Amino acid sequence: MTMYGLHPVGHSRGVAYALGGAIAAVCAMLQWLVHPLVANHIPFLFFLVGLMFAAVSLGRGPATLVLCAGIVNAALLAPPVGSLAINHPHDLAAVLLFGAVGTLLVVYGNRLHLTTHRAALTEQRFSVALESSVVPFSILSPVRNDGGDIVDFKWSYLNPAAARAVGRDIKDLLGNAVGDVLPAAWDAPDLFDRYVRVVEHGEQCEFELRSSASNRGLRWYSVVAAPLQGSVVVWFANITESKEHQQRLEDADRRKDEFLATLAHELRNPLAPIRQAARIAGAEHSTDAQRRWSHSIVERQVQHMSLLLEDLLDVSRVGRGTLLLRKSPEALVAVVDTAIETARPHIEAKRHHLDVELPPAPVVLHIDALRMSQVLGNLLTNAAKYTEPGGRIRLRATREADEFIIRVADNGIGLTPAQQAEVFEMFRQVPAAVEKSQGGLGIGLALARGLVELHGGTIEARSAGLGHGTEFIVRLPAGCVGHLDTPAQPAAPAMPARATMPRILIADDNVDAADSLAELLRLDGYEVHVAYDGAKAIETFARVEPDAALLDVGMPEISGLEVVRELRRRPAGQRATLIAVTGWGQEHDRRIALEAGFDYHMTKPMMPEHVQHLLARGRPVTAAIARTTVPSRRTL
Repeated sequence: MTMYGLHPVGHSRGVAYALGGAIAAVCAMLQWLVHPLVANHIPFLFFLVGLMFAAVSLGRGPATLVLCAGIVNAALLAPPVGSLAINHPHDLAAVLLFGAVGTLLVVYGNRLHLTTHRAALTEQRFSVALESSVVPFSILSPVRNDGGDIVDFKWSYLNPAAARAVGRDIKDLLGNAVGDVLPAAWDAPDLFDRYVRVVEHGEQCEFELRSSASNRGLRWYSVVAAPLQGSVVVWFANITESKEHQQRLEDADRRKDEFLATLAHELRNPLAPIRQAARIAGAEHSTDAQRRWSHSIVERQVQHMSLLLEDLLDVSRVGRGTLLLRKSPEALVAVVDTAIETARPHIEAKRHHLDVELPPAPVVLHIDALRMSQVLGNLLTNAAKYTEPGGRIRLRATREADEFIIRVADNGIGLTPAQQAEVFEMFRQVPAAVEKSQGGLGIGLALARGLVELHGGTIEARSAGLGHGTEFIVRLPAGCVGHLDTPAQPAAPAMPARATMPRILIADDNVDAADSLAELLRLDGYEVHVAYDGAKAIETFARVEPDAALLDVGMPEISGLEVVRELRRRPAGQRATLIAVTGWGQEHDRRIALEAGFDYHMTKPMMPEHVQHLLARGRPVTAAIARTTVPSRRTL
């Protein structure tokens, strides 16, 4: 199909000259036929007509051929007939006049030929471009009533891309009114009025349109409409995917803002009781009982903040694929017991009834026990938070076909179908849940999904609707079911007697952190020396030759990594247990610390019992055994 009946234009040079020769031959034949009737009075009649036609249609070359043929033919017809000699002055003047007029016709006819040819070629190229374009394009002509008002538009042209976008064949659209083919087309607000203004006022407009007029459902389009000789030319592009992507970005940005606000709230909450407890402990007239109470508040709130930060780090590790599982055969009952202990404060605070149903025979799972307990603990905590006081929570584990399934169900607030799909997204907290919860960042379920998927399993949420409770289903592959055939782990070595407590060096540019940890260890009988920068740490180590050193990795000027490299060059440094202390807990950070020469890697805040455990273990026999990250987060 071509626009406005356009067909291919132009001829090859050989064809053009052949046509010019044919025109000359026809003119000569006609001229000879009429010669007996008109003698030599109009010797150029047919050649003038043929010359004009050849100049406009075929161009300068073929037209010149016709001109020359006309001159030769005139000479042959002039007396004596059949001879090229022109004896009579009148005949010679006629031939010269024909040559002059013919030359003018060739020149101006050729210009008209070139102009017409270029215009036709441009139109043809434009048509080909539109036909092959992936951008939908159409021309709409107005349909008017008897009063002259525009009541609809009809398609006078549309390219294949436009037909595909509409979802119809071109033959079903051309010449038909838009309203007849797509009854819902003009339902879009102001669309019809925009096209009317384009026709009646010559206005070009650009806008975005949301329409369900086609048979392809609800779509977003970017539309450009412009006037063309009483019609409307329309370019439009499907931008549905772009709009949906933009909406997802806006949703993610909104959730990020909500998360940051929630994080600020969750981190500020513990600061008030910590500040108040510190004032009580430091008050001149406070009793011993009040001081012990204030200390317990500080410890509890610090642990809460630590858990929040560790959850954030875990989510980051899962998202970047850097969290490594440490799988081993673990008894299911032990994993469940640990998860219950994690969620117990929330369950007991709201007086929930917890039912636990496990297989009668012992079940051993080949999993990372810490991470799977974290998953189940998050699910139980989630159920406790979003269930009214006195509710029922059930944990049930079964073996079904090739899967091991753990279900955590409650009779809490429930979820809508849309929320069931969204509840595992990062920072997602459904509106009803926000009202019922007691704080949280909205990352627990996202973390649970990531940890389950690392085990090769899946997790889903089911609910009969708001007010009908929620059930979370964890499915682990059959490969996670193992056998407890490993020997029992030897008991941790007993803490050394107070008289043989090791000397310890603590190096940290955070004075309060270094001094407070030093005092805690001194209370347990350790001999502790403190340095506040890397240079002082090297000097103190050389002077006291401690049995162990806790070095902050991020000290200014001389970092902990540089300090440990220097210490390992010394005999005393080769014997000592060196522990990296840092706020950076990624696998990459751990690997750098161990490669530098540290035996262990601990993330802040450090718990004294973890430090004591490492000091009791001493330096590992091999680097492979030694270089392991010690969790600083949960006592499950």
